[in-house]
Amino acid sequence: MVALKEVMSRHFESVHPDAPARDAFRLMSSLNLSMLPVREDRRLVGMLSDVPASGEESALRVRDVMSPDVLTGLEDQDVRELIVVMRRRDIRTLPVLDANQELVGVFTLGGPWKRSGGGPRRPASEGRVPP
Repeated sequence: MVALKEVMSRHFESVHPDAPARDAFRLMSSLNLSMLPVREDRRLVGMLSDVPASGEESALRVRDVMSPDVLTGLEDQDVRELIVVMRRRDIRTLPVLDANQELVGVFTLGGPWKRSGGGPRRPASEGRVPP
């Protein structure tokens, strides 16, 4: 088993739900991010994605445009289980929570995980779906 905490990144950007949406979208654009975790304190409250092309977000706050329902993984969870779900739902970035439900990292479906089901040393596999 390869746990998420072994392969996730602990270096990630996040934004507060009351931040201006335009600032969050600029940050995403400047860092070339497709998704940005939204958190209050250390708790994940949503994800921001789909940077708009126009200036329509000028008066909006992040909470007005974020997705509150987010697929997450737990840091002790098996990566192979989550890869199946991420592929099925076409999700590339997964927020990782600890036992206290606090955001501690992100896992991105790329590199050796992009093609394989279990990491660099395992052949492509569908694995099993988490309960």
